[in-house]
Amino acid sequence: MGLRLGDMLVKKKSIKLEELKAALNEQQKTGKMLGQVLVQMGFVTEKEMLRVLAEQQGMRFLDLRKVKIDGKVIKKVPLKLIRKYKIMPISIEGNTLTVAVSNPFDMWLVHDIETNLGYEVEEVLAASIDILEAIKRCYGVDETTIEHITDGASREVWKIGTIINAVKKKLKIKGRCPGKRRSPPGLRV
Repeated sequence: MGLRLGDMLVKKKSIKLEELKAALNEQQKTGKMLGQVLVQMGFVTEKEMLRVLAEQQGMRFLDLRKVKIDGKVIKKVPLKLIRKYKIMPISIEGNTLTVAVSNPFDMWLVHDIETNLGYEVEEVLAASIDILEAIKRCYGVDETTIEHITDGASREVWKIGTIINAVKKKLKIKGRCPGKRRSPPGLRV
């Protein structure tokens, strides 16, 4: 097994052993993740913590301020999903959607994208402030706006999306929609 996050940060001289011990004590009191505690206590920057976390988890770290985001991907990922997980889609290559996240431990994110959008997911780590700035730049909304969009409705939207995708898959297997008739020219049904 590899080194734990705190040990890696000490080894890289990002934090001191005493700071790690203080953060571990605080973590026991609050139940928060160690990385979050270290950042909140001011022992390490979020970017430094995420760089080390990316290394530990075998992921890439991106500085979103230096990344050109594919304009096509913005149209493919609904703002409701962006809002729910505070992610930024980066690119689509084949059937793989690359998204920037600041929390790589949210299992529902991957499940929701794969189930509702039909893409495999590659997560890359990025600082939360950079993700929010990219959302503002690409979607034209800021964090306050994101918080007010579809509050409480996102879970229902995803349930409906799951049903629709299941029906689409079934229809693809059968080759055509059962009972569908041709419409006369000029008449749209």
